[in-house]
Amino acid sequence: MDNQLPEVLEQEEEREDPSQPLNQAADKQSALDLLTSVEAKEIVEKNGANESLESILPTLKGVIYTHDDLLSGSEMSLSNHVYTMGRLLNIMKLKANLEDRHWLAWARKHIPLEPRTRQNYERLAAIQGVENHLYLRKSVILEIDKVLKPKKSLSDPIGDFLRKYELIDVLDRAHPYLWENRMAINTALALEKMGRAKLVVHQPENVRTLVERGESFSPAAIKNLVDGQKFGMWPDGWFAELLNGGNPSKDLAARKKEAEEASAEEGTSASTGKDDSAGGAPAATDQVDRAA
Repeated sequence: MDNQLPEVLEQEEEREDPSQPLNQAADKQSALDLLTSVEAKEIVEKNGANESLESILPTLKGVIYTHDDLLSGSEMSLSNHVYTMGRLLNIMKLKANLEDRHWLAWARKHIPLEPRTRQNYERLAAIQGVENHLYLRKSVILEIDKVLKPKKSLSDPIGDFLRKYELIDVLDRAHPYLWENRMAINTALALEKMGRAKLVVHQPENVRTLVERGESFSPAAIKNLVDGQKFGMWPDGWFAELLNGGNPSKDLAARKKEAEEASAEEGTSASTGKDDSAGGAPAATDQVDRAA
């Protein structure tokens, strides 16, 4: 077993009882103390074999929440910084316009930010009510803002989006980067994209499952769904086929091909009919001329 487990930094002082069971470390601080003061292999050797999954789970959760605390604090600090920089940039941009100065050229010369980054900061800070949602990652705020264009709300579009999908009450603001929260937000974004594309979805739980599997519902994916709906392949059926291992995109391509072939045949038939009538007219004229 010693050869299979990774070594942990050696401890300068020995614990009186290094075999403290994992299930005693229920909160995040004691979990950290446990993991930093006792070698991992010692825990597994003395306790792991006898512990159930349920008894180890609190320790794991403690570490997950501690890790998320660190990540959340860092990301929240970054979002606050981005918001502050964006506000300053927007003020400077307004002043430049009032002074008839070329903002883009001036910003490129004097502001040590890549142009796209600067523009994203400006965009984030210009979102009404965004200061109430800086617990979210910068990229999440910008993604919601992008999906919501054109905005239906002028006062708090991010908040309205979260309320629409009932995320205000369920979103753990203390831990916004936990997997559950990320999946909830990404599912809401997917449903919003489909709603704006006039796609009819009655089983959002399948959307959630696909999001968990890594589906991003990109513009190309949304276009496929729109085309599929036109051909009678409704989104709920499309998702069910995907989840059952099918390939609805291939089915859509086949339906499109059939439609194109049918259209081509109709065009050929119509063209042939016109040629027949056109060819028959001169013959009638010849008969009239001969009779004369």
